[in-house]
Amino acid sequence: MKRAASLLLCCAFAAGAVEPADQLQFADGLFSRGMFDLAVREYRAIADQPDAPDAALALYRIGEARRRQGRLDAARAAYAETAARFPDSPMALRAGFRIAEQDVQAARYAEAEAGFKALVDRADLPVELRAAGLYYLGFTQRRNGRAREAEATYRRLLKAEPNAPHADLARVELASLRIAADGKPEEIREWLTRAAARDAVPRAAAEALLTLADYEFKRENAAAAAEAYDRYFARFADAPEAAGARLPAAWAYLKAGRPDDALAIGKNAGDAPEWLYLRANAARQAGRLREAQLAYERLLDRHRAAREAGPAAYELAVLLFRSGDYSNAYARAMAAPLDEAYAGDLRWIRAESARETGRAAEALAAYDEIARDAADAERAIAARFHAARIRQDAQDWADAAARYRALAQAAPEHRIAPDALFAAAFCETQRGAHAAAIDDWNALLRAHPKHERADQALFGKAQAERALERFDDASRTLQTFLQQHPRSPLAPEAHVLYGSLLEQQEQFDAADFQYLQALRKKPAPDLARRAQFRRLAVLQRLGRSAEAAQAVNDLVEQGAAAELPIQLLDWAARWNLEQTNHAAALAAARALAEQPASPGWAQVAWHLVGRAHLELGQADEAGVAFRRSAQADASTPEGLESAWRWGEWALAKRMWDEAEQAFEQAAAGAAAPEQMEIRARSYLGLGRVAEGRERWQDAARQYLAVAVLYDHPDVTPTALRSAARMFERAGQPDAAAQARAELTARYPEAAL
Repeated sequence: MKRAASLLLCCAFAAGAVEPADQLQFADGLFSRGMFDLAVREYRAIADQPDAPDAALALYRIGEARRRQGRLDAARAAYAETAARFPDSPMALRAGFRIAEQDVQAARYAEAEAGFKALVDRADLPVELRAAGLYYLGFTQRRNGRAREAEATYRRLLKAEPNAPHADLARVELASLRIAADGKPEEIREWLTRAAARDAVPRAAAEALLTLADYEFKRENAAAAAEAYDRYFARFADAPEAAGARLPAAWAYLKAGRPDDALAIGKNAGDAPEWLYLRANAARQAGRLREAQLAYERLLDRHRAAREAGPAAYELAVLLFRSGDYSNAYARAMAAPLDEAYAGDLRWIRAESARETGRAAEALAAYDEIARDAADAERAIAARFHAARIRQDAQDWADAAARYRALAQAAPEHRIAPDALFAAAFCETQRGAHAAAIDDWNALLRAHPKHERADQALFGKAQAERALERFDDASRTLQTFLQQHPRSPLAPEAHVLYGSLLEQQEQFDAADFQYLQALRKKPAPDLARRAQFRRLAVLQRLGRSAEAAQAVNDLVEQGAAAELPIQLLDWAARWNLEQTNHAAALAAARALAEQPASPGWAQVAWHLVGRAHLELGQADEAGVAFRRSAQADASTPEGLESAWRWGEWALAKRMWDEAEQAFEQAAAGAAAPEQMEIRARSYLGLGRVAEGRERWQDAARQYLAVAVLYDHPDVTPTALRSAARMFERAGQPDAAAQARAELTARYPEAAL
């Protein structure tokens, strides 16, 4: 084809001039083939002919050829010549349009605006140029700073030519103007949505979608922005502008709660700081915290001077802090710059992570710094409270109390004020400054009578008053407490404390009532026992022994015997024995025996255990208990009796050696006159041991010793009868008769 065209031209120029009737068609053929220089020669030949009917058209097309060649000055000259020579020609209007268009392209907006303004109101302007002319007029008006006029021109275009291709460009421009003027969102969205939906001008559709996405994102409608980006990439993924749209789209996806989409769109974006920052935030939102941490760290390691480095350092500190990695959080927070946007949060993380890692001094300094920052009053108050808590944890009670109190005075209406007063009172109590504590309790109760811990405040105040021996004040405070907070968890303890005050005043009946009230409210085991102990003391003072004994029995049954005084257990065991409450006596006696007391008390305790077992018919258990009592390293009357009873048990079990040991111990120990019966019965027991061993002579001698040494209405007759039997067994009838004669003489009734 190229060869054929060349031959045609060669032949044409060789043959001479083209006929005038064919010259315009010939020039247009050259133009259409891109042979612009040859076409211009032919167009010029036509334009220079006097009265040529196509002169205006030829001149205009010279401009078009030069424009297509990029020779804009030559094109402009041809357009200007067309307008000057043929001002009434339709080509003059098109030439004027091209001149104004060139002014737009050269950013000569004032000249362009004047040119388009002169054209758009012409009735003879070709219809296909009217929409474009109006668009460019509005475009130049806007660039010349006349937004209102531009908006009016765009609206005129939409009214006159709503379906023209340039109408979509006008809609995008109008939307931008109204966005800048904070116009109605419905109108803005309608323009952009319509432009985006049409295919007539792809550039307008693409720009409409990007403008809509940006508009929605800035209005914090992230989901709508993300949807606009979805539509854009579905249609214009290969457009040159698409690459620049990926990062804002990724942020829209992230803000819309689509972190996986944000990560996907930036998958191959490289390690530029803006993309590392985006990926770190998206991974964090997706719960991939380790991945987020690594992205933040890579950004900070590779791009320390990037504008994203500051926010990344802050957000990494936040991530580490929320993950409980307080040591690394502290280090990162200390290294992060205190940018105004997040300085408050960063200082807070520094303080909190320092406290969590045991850096009390650093934490205190950080909290104090936050407290001095009046820009964030709420956080300053929290910082002051935490600083006071650090001093409290360090047991610097005075400083902590002063800090708490100052906070409550500085922010009396704040929700933390009552807690600060409560803590101040607690700290004063810890250092023994009870008067100061009372002042704080009173301040709390006056200002916040309905506070959730008002019951604790009243109770703390009562304790402080008691510590200062202001007993009447303490009693009144406790009465108020019990009236206002009868169901408080502290109510049982308040009853016990009030009861102790009444007890001091010897109001024993009233004290007993308070202790009973405490017990009815089912307190913790320790407090219940304390109430029972105090009530027990009151019952004894009132002479109500049965109730006192029952109280002891209850405590023993509850396993609280270890906390009871030894004397009380001893009394309860004996009282129960006297009342034939043998099981309770045994429990009290065993509890006494289990006390880590002196050998003397151990001897008494095992004796009482033995007696209770005896009363319960448990002979063997009684015998073992008596043996333990007798073998204790002590010398008590109970031990002496236990030795004899041990012997009696061993004798019944035919344990001759053990019985002999027990009776000899009892006999040796019974030295006092009032113990003579035990000695006599022990001697009698030794005789029975000898009898059991069939040592008749020794048995007779032992029995006779009892008769000679003691005059007991029961023991002595038994000894004389037993001696007579043993003499007969030993073959000494005369001695046996003599023993019987003495029995008849001394105890005639026993001899019958």
